[in-house]
Amino acid sequence: MMTNDRKDHYLLIVDDQPAICELLEEAFTSEGYRVETALNSDQAVRAIRARTPDLIFMDINMPGKNGLETLKDVRGMISGVPVIMITAYGELEDIMKVRKLGLIQHYITKPFDIVSLIKLVRRIRHRNTA
Repeated sequence: MMTNDRKDHYLLIVDDQPAICELLEEAFTSEGYRVETALNSDQAVRAIRARTPDLIFMDINMPGKNGLETLKDVRGMISGVPVIMITAYGELEDIMKVRKLGLIQHYITKPFDIVSLIKLVRRIRHRNTA
């Protein structure tokens, strides 16, 4: 069911695993969000140049430019957009470094619980519109 507070909320999902993109796209589309996916850094940058997302999911481990490098590029283009980094447990040290730099406030680890993730996005959305 689409509600007025979400219908214009645009999410960008950046992950080299199509199954993760599809899972997140399906979950958030069913919640009434507009969703676009990108499988790599170049696609993400093109999507952001076309339209600034309200929130970005960014996988840390991607071929070519990884999520941390892509995040630095993204922050050079847009600064205030919340980013939720998607990571495996072995990459948590990198996530903590990025958090200390102020580039992100949120991260999730794989495997993740989709219901908890939807609640996190709602909290972020509420904070950014309050």
